[in-house]
Amino acid sequence: AYWITPPEQIEWLEGTERNAALVELSILSTAVAMKHGPLFWEMNLFGSAPSLESRHRRSMIGSLRISGILAGGLVVQTIAVATMIIMVSFPVPVLIDPILKSRVHLLRWCEWTPLAGLMTLMTECIDAPEYDGEKLTQPWNKKLMVSAFESISTFCGFIFPFCDNLILWTVTMIISCVLYSTIIFRYFEKRRLFRTAKRGRSVDEIELYDRA
Repeated sequence: AYWITPPEQIEWLEGTERNAALVELSILSTAVAMKHGPLFWEMNLFGSAPSLESRHRRSMIGSLRISGILAGGLVVQTIAVATMIIMVSFPVPVLIDPILKSRVHLLRWCEWTPLAGLMTLMTECIDAPEYDGEKLTQPWNKKLMVSAFESISTFCGFIFPFCDNLILWTVTMIISCVLYSTIIFRYFEKRRLFRTAKRGRSVDEIELYDRA
């Protein structure tokens, strides 16, 4: 973002923009501290003696077992907090959308582009396997494709300030909306597959059905 932005359009945030960034930073940092602080304490990062619960949660090699979803959530929140720290502490690239005439903060689109795909993938991963008519499966190709589409759709927001005519801007918007709509079709597909699933008799089958 800094590399492609003219130096005269890299500026300090002031007034309402900076106040809004400070409010968001305070909310995000508080949420991260309240949510993950106890986890860091269990990891004994502060040099205290590990609790019995903490010792039980450690694996054979001594590392704390952390859910992939929890780790992904921590990554998302950490990147969001880091972005806001940059925005309130340093000059940031700000361009003007030639069509809407609105201010575009490129740093936010650099943040949102990877996080959109990551959060979509995490949403897909916490769901139960899908029933294809014969057995439960994990369609990783679909999950990765939908996640990539969400990242590309978000990246179109980064491109808008560089669309200097209405036709190019409109084409970019259409591409963004089409790619975003994949999560809607994915929802209806999963709903259709769920209707064909059976509750089953074993404990595992019942648990997967309830998760779905």
